[in-house]
Amino acid sequence: MLNMGKLIEYSTEEEFKEAFKDLKKKWEEMKSTQAEIIGKAEIEQKIKHIARILRKKEISDIDWIIADNLINELSLITLKKGFDIDYILSFCPASDKIKTFSKYADKLSDKEYWSYLNECYTMQDYSTAPYALTVNLFKSDRKEKEFLMSDSEREFIKSLPDEVTIYRGMSKDEYKSKKYRFSWTLDKSIAEMFAKRNSLLYKTEFVVCKLIIPKDKIVAYFVEREEKEVIYLG
Repeated sequence: MLNMGKLIEYSTEEEFKEAFKDLKKKWEEMKSTQAEIIGKAEIEQKIKHIARILRKKEISDIDWIIADNLINELSLITLKKGFDIDYILSFCPASDKIKTFSKYADKLSDKEYWSYLNECYTMQDYSTAPYALTVNLFKSDRKEKEFLMSDSEREFIKSLPDEVTIYRGMSKDEYKSKKYRFSWTLDKSIAEMFAKRNSLLYKTEFVVCKLIIPKDKIVAYFVEREEKEVIYLG
């Protein structure tokens, strides 16, 4: 039995192949009736992946699981409800969250833009985050920027004094340049932890920088990663 515990089950390989045939037919109909389909390339890629698996002379259990998951994604989400931003972000890897968000940002309302930027930034794999692109996303002049933070995060910012002390663990080169990056913390011990970790990781000396800034210069405050993170663009 294929698809154990899934929402769609196929008793035989032939039944699965027939379902895939129907899925491809629906996809062709969708392409012929919709002028624009968000994520078209990604959908095509998933369909081709299933097809490659089914062309194998011997299909392993792992291949069946992959094909099974893909056909469920396509049948239950993509071709049923349309390809939306939630789907895109749910299935793109953490290393690509910011780049994927930027690709579709102009299709979002202002409220959606800031809400999804929060989600993508906090879920993004930091080591692969495209720095310049991320800065530009935070610098956007789109309205409803309050949705970049949760209600509790906004309330916390309001509770801070007019001047706020922030910290950042950074390389000596960054410190000397005074061209600081945007991710800071309210907790000195967290900055010290990053400085120590990155000194070991990059085999160079890191230091903790301290700034006192006006509260109204804080772009956002995030608690999702438990780092008391402050976005400060300087």
